[in-house]
Amino acid sequence: MEGQLPQRLCGRALSQADVEAIRREVGLADPRNRAEIARRVCRVLDWTNAVGEPKLMSARVGLLLRQAKLGEGGSDVDGETERKPSM
Repeated sequence: MEGQLPQRLCGRALSQADVEAIRREVGLADPRNRAEIARRVCRVLDWTNAVGEPKLMSARVGLLLRQAKLGEGGSDVDGETERKPSM
C-alpha cells in the first residue's frame, strides 16, 4: 500500500479512474505545488462544495496525507525531498 493513493480522500470515494486522473494532474501541474495540484484535481474531479466552489482545503489535506504515507524523507508533491528542521 505504500506510495499508493488511499481509496477514500477526505470522505470522497476514489475510483481507479480518479486515482489515474490525480496522478496525471500531479505530473501536469505547473508550478508543481500542492495549491496548484489541488486546483487541478478539484477541477478534473468536479470536486465542489454545496455552493459550487472547489474543495481546495480537502484536496490539500488529501495531498498531505498522501505525502505522509510515502514516509519521512520521501519526495513530496513539490518534487523536493522533505527537510528536517535544524536544531
